[in-house]
Amino acid sequence: MSPGVITVFAIIGVLAGMGVRPIAFALSVPTGQPPRTSCPRCHALVLRRERRAVVAVLVGRCRSCRTRIGVPPAMVEVVLGVVFALLACRQSGVWVALACCWLAAQGAAVALVDVAVRRVPNVLAVSAYAGVVALLAVAGVVEHHPATLLRAVLAGIRLVAFYGLIAVASRGGLGMGDVKLAASLGTGMG
Repeated sequence: MSPGVITVFAIIGVLAGMGVRPIAFALSVPTGQPPRTSCPRCHALVLRRERRAVVAVLVGRCRSCRTRIGVPPAMVEVVLGVVFALLACRQSGVWVALACCWLAAQGAAVALVDVAVRRVPNVLAVSAYAGVVALLAVAGVVEHHPATLLRAVLAGIRLVAFYGLIAVASRGGLGMGDVKLAASLGTGMG
């Protein structure tokens, strides 16, 4: 891809990072708990529909007690900007690059939640898979290679089966969230 397109992908990555941060903050709760909307220390409302509230998560500190919220500011944004640019360099088609970038953004959210509470939320695993399949389907139609999607989905099924065997053999070392996420990883790699 051209340097201009790679730059656009980098900018999209930075913007995606700004979206990932509040999602990871909200979903970093134990299983069965509703998404978090308040500061873990002072319980001041941090996430709501107002733009000012989301800024607290992007800045990385609670507006009331100044407690750090999530990872340091700009870390996720810079990392996703670089990753999106690298993915754009490696892919020949825009739609395949977008599918890989979608997977990278979802993976960043999963990684942040997993580090915080050691779980992979179903909503992230399902949206990662749905987005990858949808974008690869568009790529197959646009690039006139519909068999590409079938190959990718079969790769996803194989990786789910492999992770499923590991999950059973490890007796709790690998959770079902990881197995569900394997569907999108395998599809993206396929």
